[in-house]
Amino acid sequence: MYHCTEHGIDHREFDCPRCVAQRRHDEVIDALNAQGEVQAEAAEAETKAAEARAEALAEAERNRFNPGEYECPHCLYTTLRRHASRCPICQGTIDGGYWKIIIQAEEEASKRRKEEQERRLKEWERTKPEREREAARKKAEKEREAEREKIETQRKAVRKRVRVIVKILLTVCGYGIVLFAPVLSILATSVLVGPKMGPFASLDNPLKVPGFSHLGWWFVLIHYYGTPTGVCLFWSAVCWTVCGFGAIGCGTSMES
Repeated sequence: MYHCTEHGIDHREFDCPRCVAQRRHDEVIDALNAQGEVQAEAAEAETKAAEARAEALAEAERNRFNPGEYECPHCLYTTLRRHASRCPICQGTIDGGYWKIIIQAEEEASKRRKEEQERRLKEWERTKPEREREAARKKAEKEREAEREKIETQRKAVRKRVRVIVKILLTVCGYGIVLFAPVLSILATSVLVGPKMGPFASLDNPLKVPGFSHLGWWFVLIHYYGTPTGVCLFWSAVCWTVCGFGAIGCGTSMES
C-alpha cells in the first residue's frame, strides 16, 4: 500500500489516482488556454487585416474621387490639375480668377517659406560664435576630464606599486623577525637588563653567544630560568614572534 501525503489517502498503485487525475485536468486546462490564446491571436490578426483592407479600399475610393492636385470650387473634390478649365467629376467650369488666387496663395506661401529659411540662416550665422564657444568649452572640458582620468590612473598605479612594495617589505620583515627572534630577544634583554649576562659576561662580542641560534636560545633561557633576565628573555622572544607573524599577516592580507 502507498500513502499520498497530498490527498491523505492510501492506494495500491505507485501513483496516487487523484494526483494522476489532477495532472490530467491541469494538462487539459493548459491545452484549452493555449488554444484560446491561439484563437485570440488569430482573431486579432484577422481584425487587423480587415482594418488594413478597409483602409486600402477607402484610400482607393478617395483617390478615385480625388485624382487631381487642386480642389474644385464646385464639388470640393481634389480633381483639378494646374490651370484646368473644367472639373472631370462635376463638369464645373473653372475661370482664370480661381487660378490667379491659387497662384497668388502659392507665391505668398513660397515667399513665406523663403523668408523663414533666410531668417533661420541669419539666426544660424548670428549664433555661430556662441556655438563655437560652446564647442570649445565642451572640448576643453573633455580634455580636462581626460587629464584628470590620466592623473587618477597614474595615482592608482603609484598606489598599487606602493602597496606591492609595502606588502613585500612587511612579509620579508615578518619572516625575518620570526627567523631572528632569538637574536632580537637576546639583544632586547641585553638592553633592558644589561650588556653582559651571567656566564657570557666574558664574551666581548655578543654575536658569539650561542643563544643567537634557536637551539642556543633555549640553553640561555634555561640558564636564566626563574630570574628577571629569563622572564625578559622569554617575553621579548614572544613579542618579537608575535610582531613577526603580525607583519606577515598584514603583508599577505594587503590587496595588490
